[in-house]
Amino acid sequence: MAQTASEQLSKAKEHLRAGDFAAAYASAEEARLGDEGNAEGWYLSAVALRLQRSYEEALVRLHELQHRFPNFTLALQERGHLSRDRGEPPHAALDCYLEAVRRNPTLRAAWQSVLRVAVQLGDDALSARASAQLTELGGMPVPLLRARHALAERDMDRAEVICREYLRANPLDVSAMRLLAAIGVERQVYDDAEYLLESALEVEPDNLEARMEYAGVLFKRHRYQRVESELSRLLSLRPEHLAALLLRGHLRTATGRYPEALQDYHRIELRLQSDETFQVAIGHALKTVGDRDDAIARYRRAYELRRDFGDAYWSLANLKTYRFTPDEVAAMEEALANPGLRDTDRIHLSFSLGKAHEDAERFEKAFQHYDRGNALRRRQSRFSAEKFENGMRACRDVYARGLFERLAGSGSANDAPIFIVGLPRSGSTLLEQILSAHSLVEGTKELAHIPGIVHELSRGVGAVAYPDNVVTMAADEFARLGEHYLESAAQQRQTSAPYFIDKMPNNFRHVGLIHLMLPNAKIIDIRRHPVACCFSNYKQFFAEGQEFSYSFEDIGNYYLSYLDIMAHWDAVLPGRVLRVNYEALVDDLEGELRRVLEYCGLPFEESCLEYHSQQRAVRTASSEQVRQPIYHSGLDAWRSFEPFLGDLIRILQPAITAYHSEVAEN
Repeated sequence: MAQTASEQLSKAKEHLRAGDFAAAYASAEEARLGDEGNAEGWYLSAVALRLQRSYEEALVRLHELQHRFPNFTLALQERGHLSRDRGEPPHAALDCYLEAVRRNPTLRAAWQSVLRVAVQLGDDALSARASAQLTELGGMPVPLLRARHALAERDMDRAEVICREYLRANPLDVSAMRLLAAIGVERQVYDDAEYLLESALEVEPDNLEARMEYAGVLFKRHRYQRVESELSRLLSLRPEHLAALLLRGHLRTATGRYPEALQDYHRIELRLQSDETFQVAIGHALKTVGDRDDAIARYRRAYELRRDFGDAYWSLANLKTYRFTPDEVAAMEEALANPGLRDTDRIHLSFSLGKAHEDAERFEKAFQHYDRGNALRRRQSRFSAEKFENGMRACRDVYARGLFERLAGSGSANDAPIFIVGLPRSGSTLLEQILSAHSLVEGTKELAHIPGIVHELSRGVGAVAYPDNVVTMAADEFARLGEHYLESAAQQRQTSAPYFIDKMPNNFRHVGLIHLMLPNAKIIDIRRHPVACCFSNYKQFFAEGQEFSYSFEDIGNYYLSYLDIMAHWDAVLPGRVLRVNYEALVDDLEGELRRVLEYCGLPFEESCLEYHSQQRAVRTASSEQVRQPIYHSGLDAWRSFEPFLGDLIRILQPAITAYHSEVAEN
């Protein structure tokens, strides 16, 4: 009777332990061919080949393994062993081992090899680091070690199952709570992560690392006041806590306190001078305040520290005005050719090369890279078109004209907010930059407070959740929510201007709720040619959110849903939303500006026409573009890609027809 792949894997391991490497290879090959979707067969085959000194064949097998399973970190450890056994210089093997433990700190054999090479090279600091890590791994319960290994290899289901089983038997184990919280963060289930870390701190209130992780989760949930409180407590106990100072820098960046953020970054710079992610973080802060040259220098420093660090190249591409050098293009293409490249880096590099080839007018090649990057990112996305459309349908059902008539006069009377809604890449940053040049208006950023309120309402009471629970809410509840929004926004404001802009584009979903909370707020919907807008999103890698943007089908249907819900708001709240056409804004800046200012109840100011001259922080992907005068060259940039956009254009055809009709009428 033929043995299963699992049985062959077990036999291969037995043969390896017995020193029968030929038999181990035979069993590993049987397992590999019987189940090519199992990385372990490929791995054991490579190990057996190395131990038989078939080094070239082992290297080929490792390349195949890394290409098929880029998250299988044992392949990097094995590459180090192969380099060592082939007699390559010690640094070659050490580089492999260090990359292995960077991606998976639980690899004990890799750490032992790091220690051995570090002693050989006389690197005392690295020796101490490896020894400390081995001691920590030696004291870790085996189930948690297995869960951490699974987490490092992106096997979230297995990591969670192991961790939950261990916690059931050890409910007060803080290490297990922290690990399960880390899994929750990776899955973006921040509610669970927050609860787990709160529980851990109840057990061990003085556990600074748990408190640091708790502050990190609060930061991801935009609960900035609580983050500030946690960091203050932590830094009072350990003033030079590196992670706390770094997070405080990120917090100050998120809340618009850029000079203070840069002070924090510079304070810890010497300790992180070899950390590529830190170089990108400080580069982002410099870019935001308009220090383009220093930002570029930081991004380049990041890829010098790690040549395949995709985020560094994407940060350069995301400046929009940056042009890659031939050497940078070659470096990116070389990195992409590495079968062991992590998916995150592969995605960043694909989008970056798309930008590089587009700038060089190699449009077919550019599209191929954009398409590959989107396909990879789409596999990671949790976006559900069905769930989104169900939510939009529920909003249309709940937010009917009768509801607004019944709740007329509810909400806060404050008229400070100016909401700019629409899709990303529709011109919202340009409009914000223009309006924020007005003496009475402060530009903030894409505030997360409305989505946060919706999230809280979505928890519901009993069986009723958002938006259905809106129907039973009292008028004074909307006033409370409006004041809560204003208090939250105030934490991120830097001036005393009477009006401020919230340009979170996805707030188009929540116009009805905004009206009930803040009936005197202004709401501006900015639109761009449907194909231009959607394809611009397709070319953009978003750090978080906007998960609809990674396939033509998703983004096309999302755009149609956006049009539907905006038509609904126009029907039930006539005249409530001002519509601005991006192309019209570019063609007739002063005319459109006067129309917008009249809607907002603001006097005309010439400074708005010189918006590009103002010195203010701009965080979005358009930050460099909006520091330049109006230009027309980007309006029809999508047409160079038109031969490849057939599926998108087909989905968007109703929107394209309506758009042309609207433009003709105006």
